[in-house]
Amino acid sequence: PDATSTILANVPSCRYGAAAFNTTQTQQWTGPFNLGWFVNFGVSGLTCPEMVEFVPIIRIKQQKIGCTRLPGYDFSPALTDSELGAAIRRRPGALWIVGNEPDRGPNPDDTECTDYRSQDDTAPEVYARAYAEAYGFIKRIDPTAQVATAGLVQVTPGRLQYWEIVWLTYRALYGSDMPVDAWSMHLYAMPEAQSDGQPNSTANIAIGTDPALAIRESNGIPERCPDPNVYCYAEHDDMTEFARQVILMRQWMKNHGQQDKPLLLTEYSILYPHFIQDEYGNSFTPARVAAFADNSLRYLDTAADPTIGYPKDGYRLVQRWLWFSVQLKGVGYVSNLVDDALTEMTAVGQAFANRAAAAPRTINLVPKRVYGTAGLGTNASGTSDAWLTAEVRNAGSIPTTGVFTVRFYRDAACTSLIGSATVPANLDGCE
Repeated sequence: PDATSTILANVPSCRYGAAAFNTTQTQQWTGPFNLGWFVNFGVSGLTCPEMVEFVPIIRIKQQKIGCTRLPGYDFSPALTDSELGAAIRRRPGALWIVGNEPDRGPNPDDTECTDYRSQDDTAPEVYARAYAEAYGFIKRIDPTAQVATAGLVQVTPGRLQYWEIVWLTYRALYGSDMPVDAWSMHLYAMPEAQSDGQPNSTANIAIGTDPALAIRESNGIPERCPDPNVYCYAEHDDMTEFARQVILMRQWMKNHGQQDKPLLLTEYSILYPHFIQDEYGNSFTPARVAAFADNSLRYLDTAADPTIGYPKDGYRLVQRWLWFSVQLKGVGYVSNLVDDALTEMTAVGQAFANRAAAAPRTINLVPKRVYGTAGLGTNASGTSDAWLTAEVRNAGSIPTTGVFTVRFYRDAACTSLIGSATVPANLDGCE
């Protein structure tokens, strides 16, 4: 395909996203932050401007009686024609994320397991079955839909074991590898257990995994920070650790034959409040969080590796990312991009906006699939007709803003033209 589009500086990048929770956030602030997509951790979307994508997240919950886990699970919305089915039909071709942090359960001090503020709280063997059901349901209604896995809390040995159990369970139950259109991850450097190995209430030990794999707390001792089995507060915004988690996830994907799939960073930011001091006496000030936003976005814009990256995107490591959040009172408030009144950017928001405005805006048209159908019978001239079909994707960061032409040739040197087809504008990026 030949691109004829003009690349516009003010077109939102489909790579940049943020969590948003009301129409003011989506309507007023997607433009200033050049956001190309957002989530609200549910399926009911908020109104968003043109060229800004809402990505729905189907929630899962393993059934329990008290703290006893049952084999069943529930979806929100339910997998019925009138609930999730209706939502799928309203968004043809959409990207659907199945679950949100299923690896995280109730905090250890919740001895009655009644704290439903925990995330999707589902054992890996159960998630494998839930994912299979959701994937099949979505594809039956909309074969053009894309389905992504849930993002786990972070990428650590325990969380990778969770994925390993899911992967092996799916293969054992269904006799094939999981059908995944895109993999999702969250990225936070937070301890999963106390220094003695007991569960904590920060990241929590991943459900169904070996507690010995859990990353421990530092107890405020800076000398423990170099230990790979310890997460210090100071590492919460450490770019070396940030990059390490991305590489770990990409390496796991390659080891499981999934290198040729996009990787979506569907949630990250700074979650610790400003009054917490790290092991060196430093707080998470607005300037510190703003610096992390700038550094992390620079990394995501450029990080690539030909050995583990996504081949269809120039071997980039991450295809899309999402900041938590535009504005939310409570956990992660130090990372809010706008103030509580939703009228002014914070220092963090200004850093995010500056980096998003400077991000590369590209159109990258590549063939996704080419196929032909021959032997359609004899036509009036005594010859046989055949149809040639090409599916074209835009791996760039912005939609096409003009028409482009796809040409078919008889020869590999592309000198003998068979014919051509014109494709209208607005082919989305990040495909």
